[in-house]
Amino acid sequence: MHHIVIDPEYQSLIPALGQREYEDLTQGILRDGCREPLSVMEDVDEKGNVCYLLLDGHHRHRICESFELPYKMKIIHGLLSREEIRQWIIQNQLGRRNLTPEQIAYYRGEQYKMQRRDDGENLKKGTPPNSPVAQSEPPENTLENKGLTQVAENGTTAEQLAAKHNVSPATIKRDAQYAEAVDRLASFLGPEFRSRLLARKTGLARADVVALAALEDKRLQAVARGRLDLKRCAKTARREMDEEEARRQPVQMELSFMDSWRSRLVEAQDAHENGDRDTVSCILAELLDQLEKVLKRDAD
Repeated sequence: MHHIVIDPEYQSLIPALGQREYEDLTQGILRDGCREPLSVMEDVDEKGNVCYLLLDGHHRHRICESFELPYKMKIIHGLLSREEIRQWIIQNQLGRRNLTPEQIAYYRGEQYKMQRRDDGENLKKGTPPNSPVAQSEPPENTLENKGLTQVAENGTTAEQLAAKHNVSPATIKRDAQYAEAVDRLASFLGPEFRSRLLARKTGLARADVVALAALEDKRLQAVARGRLDLKRCAKTARREMDEEEARRQPVQMELSFMDSWRSRLVEAQDAHENGDRDTVSCILAELLDQLEKVLKRDAD
């Protein structure tokens, strides 16, 4: 057998299988053998021995090890950092057809975050994202050939990924918010939680995840230690978030109201300077009417 190394963080990016799915995969491998090679990266362990970091095929590897079955490996070259390894795994998973909506949202959100970091690094180095240097020809089998870091000529990061995945830029940004929330919870509850969450095995909706991630560290630590029930805490967090949003809405309405008034008053001032008294009178009448409606609303 090969010396395979499993990194918990990378493993948590792989979708978890249900019991029935795992049993079906086991029966298929016992019947036909492990037909698809495991994707690995050549590495060196702490003793200086050659080992292989597992990137894809965790379930197949576990089954083959359990039954002492042979398997093939496909070595992936050109991944130079943990960030690049994460990118490769995520892009590889997005190519699968049996993903949950949560998994798809998380992977797209991670792509957005990583692409933003890549573009930021290029700017720090004085290399614009669309420059020839940033788009230099990648070596074979690296994640660039997977289309991850190919930057479009025009458009924001969200727009580029939205076009690639056939969704709206707003969806990509919501995905990024969800991915941030998932990773924050995983930092307290462990990488296994991420895998179970994305496989829909925790009973938490996306809104629950975002609300939980907004809690302070002490409460999340209490959840991790089992002192607070996860679902009950999620329900409380969502209620607190809804209450906070309700408190912000009147302020946002008032700010919007003030912006509208400011624009109309500027128009009135311009009309006055041009001697257009009719326009000034019309604008003032509109503003007075709006003011009466606001006063009536507050009185009710």
